[in-house]
Amino acid sequence: MGRKLMRSEIFGAMRHMPNRVGDRPLCKNNPGGSGETRQPPREPKKVDLVPEVIEPIQKELHRILRSHTFSRAARLRDLLEHIVTCWMDGQANKLDGYNLAIEVFGREESFESAIDPIVRVQMARLRNQLSHYYSIEGLADSIRVDIPKGAYIPVVRTQIPATAEDDGFQACSLKTVMMLPLVSHVTLANPDTSDALTISDHLLYLLTCTTSLRVTSRVSSATLDRTMDARRLGQYCGAQFIIEGSLSRILHASNITIYLVETEQGFNVWSGRYPILSSGLISTTELLYKELLCQIRKYSDSRDVPISKSPVLQ
Repeated sequence: MGRKLMRSEIFGAMRHMPNRVGDRPLCKNNPGGSGETRQPPREPKKVDLVPEVIEPIQKELHRILRSHTFSRAARLRDLLEHIVTCWMDGQANKLDGYNLAIEVFGREESFESAIDPIVRVQMARLRNQLSHYYSIEGLADSIRVDIPKGAYIPVVRTQIPATAEDDGFQACSLKTVMMLPLVSHVTLANPDTSDALTISDHLLYLLTCTTSLRVTSRVSSATLDRTMDARRLGQYCGAQFIIEGSLSRILHASNITIYLVETEQGFNVWSGRYPILSSGLISTTELLYKELLCQIRKYSDSRDVPISKSPVLQ
């Protein structure tokens, strides 16, 4: 006759016995033993970033937050900063709809996403805004921050600028652009015209450095009659596009108005008005350059090679 089993031994053996429903082990997440065993939710893998990686990401984040694209989107700035900062601090497990609603949008702890779609709506706006930023202002940024649809964890990757050689560049794909100096609309209170000259010079410099563009010289553009029909100007200089505009000052506000004209039929194909950024004339000019480059690409013949951006901003 064997020895009597102790109670602890009996319960210890029961833990390793299969249950009677589906031969699956019992667990507290599956108290009845039926159906699939629920696994505890996985926490996002903690990202340990070295200082050499954190610094450029922080600079890119600050560049986005200070951009013209996000200048009137305070909520989106707060949301993006919170998401990227939490991720860099290794707190990706806090990046879910519930925590974002409470910590970013000030919702109560009783928040329910099925009733209040604030997080989904703002995340959709943020993704669209980021896409718009990288199509214009962030065109030459070396780092890109994205938030994939259906997730709250940012994805950071490097951007490799396209070169003329990578695109199979050929001489016949060159676009000729004529840059007319900006006209300065001065007032008695603001008689200075040097800002218009500074913007014109820097914009001409960036366009000239663009490998897939040919730009008429400043002297040639300055001596032309600005009242001449755009089609005749294009024929005279062999240019497919004319860039012209003005700098105006009203009280303490300064705005640049810019036009892109195609010379085949003489139509304005794009125009934009931009305030002088707080970061200065050069930053404003670079924003104009990126927008102009996007528009020239857009209206170029689809059979042509895409125009590559200036190496100055790479």
